[in-house]
Amino acid sequence: MRSLAVVMCLGLGLASGPAVAAKGKKISVRAGSVAPQGTPWAIWLKQFAKRVSKQAKAAGMNVRIKPALGGKLGGEKEMVEECRLGRLPLIGVSTGAIATAAPSLNVFELPYLFRDSAEADHVLDNVVFDQVSEILARQGFVLLGFSENGWHGMATLQKPIKRADDFKGLKLRVQQSRVHLETFRALGGSPVEMGVPEVLSALQNKVVDGFTNTPLFTFATNWVDSIKHYSLTGHIYQPAVLVASKKWFDRQDKRLQKVLLDPKYREKETKKGRQLIRKLNAPLLEQFKLKKVQVHEVSAGERQKMAKRAKKVHKLFKSFGGPEGAKLLAAIEKGLKAYRRGK
Repeated sequence: MRSLAVVMCLGLGLASGPAVAAKGKKISVRAGSVAPQGTPWAIWLKQFAKRVSKQAKAAGMNVRIKPALGGKLGGEKEMVEECRLGRLPLIGVSTGAIATAAPSLNVFELPYLFRDSAEADHVLDNVVFDQVSEILARQGFVLLGFSENGWHGMATLQKPIKRADDFKGLKLRVQQSRVHLETFRALGGSPVEMGVPEVLSALQNKVVDGFTNTPLFTFATNWVDSIKHYSLTGHIYQPAVLVASKKWFDRQDKRLQKVLLDPKYREKETKKGRQLIRKLNAPLLEQFKLKKVQVHEVSAGERQKMAKRAKKVHKLFKSFGGPEGAKLLAAIEKGLKAYRRGK
């Protein structure tokens, strides 16, 4: 984590200010995340907490959001369930994790759904935000905003993945998501579902041959120290969400509800969160190389082969994603078509 802090100082130039105390009854709110301390996700969550406290104070309330980072409250799947039941007020998790409670949101994990970050931002912010908010509300969550995990690559212990055929026979850790399982089956690998707290040990003991995740998450979790290759396959763009437990939210003062849902700040915070993460990508890949990890580009032709093999997962999703998922996918495809036509 020390080297990540160095990269962040160079790439972001961030500073933090002191917490502000307020009068009145104190409301202490836990916010869970598997994001390690010092990462952009942790910084983003702390900035959100600071903003909420400041606005709440102006509204006559004393609110303190306390981030519990690094999976202290469990893996993402466990935190999603605790939040749904009202036992954990706030969580910041990947869409793959929240989809364990709202299966239709697996749509965002579909391989090669977006061509670039601009497409993803447009769809999430302008096309499906309200639809996703309604889906989450039905499952016991209140959507406060989007962030991102980013673009996944393939990390491996021995054999690099540079061609579509290179997945064959590899035992690959994937997060607990039906789409991730089906994607790597389609690509020819042998996927193994595993929570974040188990992965480092599995890599060190060679229980798996590699995993799929973003450069930042790979570095922040120290998984980078167990791999030899990282391939820029860009097979999944993975958003993240900040949500509140609806059971908890509905019990709160309307002033606090208004602060949490403030659309003006949501837009700013979403943009800032993405910037924090994207600005680090290039410096992190240089850090990979300093750690003797070979970073591999993947040709457009091989990516096309991977996308073609993984396309069957889009069709499968229409069955296990249900009518709600099919409707959401249709909205995304319509939004992408219009966006691409207008470029």
